[in-house]
Amino acid sequence: MQPGMRSARSKMERMRKVWKTALPVVISLAILASGPAAARMEIRDGRKAFFKSDYEEALSKFREAFDDASRSGNKLKMGRALANMAMVYRSIGQNKKALELLDRALGIARDIKSKELEGMALANMGGATANLGDYEKALEYDLRALALRRATNNRRGEAADLTHIGAIYRSLGQYEKAIDHDRQSLAVSSTVNDRFRQAMALSNLARDYTGLKQYDTALQFHEQSLAVRKDTSDLRGQSDDLMGMGLIYLRLRQYDKALDYSRQALALARRISYPLGQCGALNRIGHTLCRLGRFEEARQPFTESRAISEKAGLPEPLWNSQRGLGLVADRQHRADDAVSFYFQAIDTIESMRSRIRGGEAQITFMQEKFGVYNELMALLWRMHVNSPHSGYDRRAFEVFERKQGRVLLDQIGKSAVRSFSGLPESIGARLIELEGQLDSLKSTFGDEPENQTPDRTALVDEQIRRTRQELEALEATVKREYPRHYDLMHPRPATLDEIQKQVLKPDEVILAYEMLEKGTLLWIIATNRFQLVRVDAGEQAINWKVAEIRNALHSVLEEAGSGKSGSLSESAVGSSADELRRRAGELHDLLIPAKARELISSAKVLLVVPTGSLYTIPFEMLVRPAATKTSRKTQYLIENQAILYLSSASLLKTLREAAAIRKAGADYPLLVFANPSYPTAPIPHGMTVPLSKRTDAGESASAGSGFMELRTAGYTEMMKGIFQELPDTEDEAREIKSIFGAPDSSNPVLSRQAASRSNLLDLDANRKLAEYRYVVFCCHGILPEEIDEVQQPALVLSHPDPVTRREGFVTMADVFSLHLNAELVTLSACNTGSGKVLKGEGMIGLTRSFMYAGTPAVAVTLWSVESNSVRLLNVGLHRGLQSGKRPAEALRDAKLRMIRGDHGAIYQHPFFWAPLVLFGDGR
Repeated sequence: MQPGMRSARSKMERMRKVWKTALPVVISLAILASGPAAARMEIRDGRKAFFKSDYEEALSKFREAFDDASRSGNKLKMGRALANMAMVYRSIGQNKKALELLDRALGIARDIKSKELEGMALANMGGATANLGDYEKALEYDLRALALRRATNNRRGEAADLTHIGAIYRSLGQYEKAIDHDRQSLAVSSTVNDRFRQAMALSNLARDYTGLKQYDTALQFHEQSLAVRKDTSDLRGQSDDLMGMGLIYLRLRQYDKALDYSRQALALARRISYPLGQCGALNRIGHTLCRLGRFEEARQPFTESRAISEKAGLPEPLWNSQRGLGLVADRQHRADDAVSFYFQAIDTIESMRSRIRGGEAQITFMQEKFGVYNELMALLWRMHVNSPHSGYDRRAFEVFERKQGRVLLDQIGKSAVRSFSGLPESIGARLIELEGQLDSLKSTFGDEPENQTPDRTALVDEQIRRTRQELEALEATVKREYPRHYDLMHPRPATLDEIQKQVLKPDEVILAYEMLEKGTLLWIIATNRFQLVRVDAGEQAINWKVAEIRNALHSVLEEAGSGKSGSLSESAVGSSADELRRRAGELHDLLIPAKARELISSAKVLLVVPTGSLYTIPFEMLVRPAATKTSRKTQYLIENQAILYLSSASLLKTLREAAAIRKAGADYPLLVFANPSYPTAPIPHGMTVPLSKRTDAGESASAGSGFMELRTAGYTEMMKGIFQELPDTEDEAREIKSIFGAPDSSNPVLSRQAASRSNLLDLDANRKLAEYRYVVFCCHGILPEEIDEVQQPALVLSHPDPVTRREGFVTMADVFSLHLNAELVTLSACNTGSGKVLKGEGMIGLTRSFMYAGTPAVAVTLWSVESNSVRLLNVGLHRGLQSGKRPAEALRDAKLRMIRGDHGAIYQHPFFWAPLVLFGDGR
């Protein structure tokens, strides 16, 4: 044998020995490659495919990863694979399937105590739940996820959660909160150089600023995001940005650009089978075509969007497509089809709304959706004109009630449980306690990062689950055993039949207004009459008329607060009254046209449901035209009827039903907070103060003295919260005390240091506040723009508070926590009926907070009041109450005495007698 051959055989023999030893190791490595290591690589490859919007490839990789992890028994990898599969299903519109997988992943995470996997599952559950339109539950998931990501220092996850939270706040119409979270996300993702999430944050910021109508800023953010997304091949993200740019150009009325960008977005969304993107782009195209008058073309994209939305369970684009189809049908003269589509849209919106518990979130969520209700009401009006006996006027009213004052209605229903008779006190108290616990527990997820540990998050999560279960079980018990109480706790909009047959009294008439762009709808409702009247003036024209009257009143206010002796002479007041009467007559003729006057002529009480700027004007001062050409003079509306104000007719139903099962009346007649203690300081020389912040000065005026004292905030901003004292209010309080003969043992008058926020809250904590039948606050009232420290309308009691040494401001939030059983609360201060006027909800201010606290009626002021005149109104009101009159009639009598000149000619001016009005059920 040749040496070379011997050498080759020797090498082969050695190799056989090596392979015999190494083969088990190779086999083991191969097995490992198909287990956790393979799963890890498959998840990595799947996420790469996902970020490139290749959803089929991503799903295939994640399934392989799950199978490999299952074979090796690696639960962590199984959970990650499930969560990633869910992420894909969520992106292609199968959100319920995603939630099923995520529930399994969450179970695994808690079984193996993996906070990383738990955070991943919760974040995905938040996204899927948001897609299904349950924003409150989605926010809860995302806040829990964020707490875990921060506790485990998962910065990429934190950035993602912040963008998800920002998106939810944007969907709820809370754009400032959305911007805050999206900017945080941008900062975190930039720190870890996560370009995918940087683009998400930029795109979200663009949509936030679109919501705020800051379109130039929004376009800049979209362009930045789009550049990053093109670089990272994120097709879904590109579709979102293009769709967002299409919306901006639609709102800017650049319709060619709007169509171009929306069609580009649609092409990308179709390419990657992205349902949410397809629906959004289709709706943008449809609305743009409608603006161009191409309604038949618009029908197709709306129809396609509706089909995709229904299949994928996406309510946000669904209501938008239903609305679009309603608009198209209306313009094509298919009225019945249009009504059907509009009602479908409203049902979809209200299904989403019903899953939002917080009042503020419900209000902001609805602000951009009220156009659907308005379009439907305008359509029903036109149908009513063409077919007056087909019931379209009734349907229009019921749409109005579905829109109007829903949050206040819900709040009153929830608060009524505290004063129910017939419902065991233990059940009522526990319901309130559980509601409070649930809100408190959920708020902990928004705590600072240092307070969020994994163990604490798990504990709170379990507490929320148990609290919710107990609350749902208790509510089920109430529904089964106390159905009348349950219905009051969950009020629904009233029907016209219910209002006429169950709520109204024979001498009452409701005037309900809905201001639209091109006209105003007025429903006139009595027990035996109903009519829908169209007022020719739209929202802009009425706002202008209201502003003219407010400006005329403002000129009197300016004279009263000028501090110049004789500045309010009787002749000057008379001249102002003549001008004001003329303008009030014009507004009367608009708001109560001739065809409506006969319908209200026999009523003793008008119940006004205003909208928009009508909340800021007292109907009492509207001037009726002279009955005949030979009539001596015109009359104010108050001279014929008492007037009450409501946020909706349904509210009156709820208040009266609650009164029927209310607990026994209060033990004591009266509680007055008067003449709080305020520090004094000299007025800085040469300081000019805006009128709304002008200080009280001088002594209380006698009739016609020419110098008036305003019961308003005094130099609050410039002088760091210093308020002028109101000694005359103590006399006012004693006079009212004397009227009722209130016993000293009941402590009916709290003045000076005793008129404090601390005492008010202590009375409430000891359940003493509910023992008073009438509650009066004679103090300063302030609005948020008047003092930096206050973010809500507030009453100013002793300031600083003698116990806490903090501000004496009683805010809306404070009042919401009170427990009243009063028949009437009177806020004898400035601007207590003012606040923020929001679509659908009306005035957001102290009025609704006191009604929530447990009173069916609140007397409030609509401007800065002169101290002596409001004393005359307040004393007159309570004198009438003591004589047996209802609040509405008692206040009317007090105003009529001033109009007749019983207290001097100067007080005949509406500035003095008109500002105090009654909200709620004043009968």
